[in-house]
Amino acid sequence: MGKAERALNAILMVGIEDAPQSALLAKAHTLVEMFRLDCAAEYLRQGKESIDLGVTDDLVRLREVVDRELDRRLDEDLTDTVTDVLADVCLYLHRATRALDCQRPWTGDGPAGCGKV
Repeated sequence: MGKAERALNAILMVGIEDAPQSALLAKAHTLVEMFRLDCAAEYLRQGKESIDLGVTDDLVRLREVVDRELDRRLDEDLTDTVTDVLADVCLYLHRATRALDCQRPWTGDGPAGCGKV
């Protein structure tokens, strides 16, 4: 199991906790930020030069894993707190990775909507 899948499992566990929705969402966002920091620390330990690009790639992987799980839950008509938390984390990750993608050097085929024509 990769680090994105482990992070997804931790996020899924947040959804089954008995707490107000706002507390669950804050905890899930904290897990995403911890994932980001853990990835950065790993790249620092490895002596990688492009830490930001590596972290962005890891966040994109996490976003894809969360997207797939959310799609699966929606396809099965699962409507519960876990699905609500996943939907929120999905939006959070899309915003975060879009912002990071827009900071990358433009290669002519960069992400759509980042001000590059």
